[in-house]
Amino acid sequence: LLKDGEKMRHGQVVNRKKPKDVTRKGSETWLEDAQELMLDVERISLVNEFMKTSYNLSHKTSVESKDHIFDPDARSFAQAYRKSLDMPKHGGTVDLPQRLHSKYPSKLHPLLNGCS
Repeated sequence: LLKDGEKMRHGQVVNRKKPKDVTRKGSETWLEDAQELMLDVERISLVNEFMKTSYNLSHKTSVESKDHIFDPDARSFAQAYRKSLDMPKHGGTVDLPQRLHSKYPSKLHPLLNGCS
């Protein structure tokens, strides 16, 4: 039986509790790290939902605001969407003001970093 956070990969048990951030420069295992991120179907599914949610929140906020696309929250959601496009192969998280985290479902919160 596999323990929490473990997966089978090429017939071997891989213990992977937290996704790696492959943006580190000079990593000798960058290719393997990127491949592992791109093969993590569960994470890819979360990232895809995060992309969709960020895009929709940006659009909805800009339409409802008197400032339209210049609304700070709409711009924050748009930046989160843009950053999420690289997440499937580079990993990492997205910086988003803490006050906007509640707009996302709780299952997507691990993909968010708080900032002021």
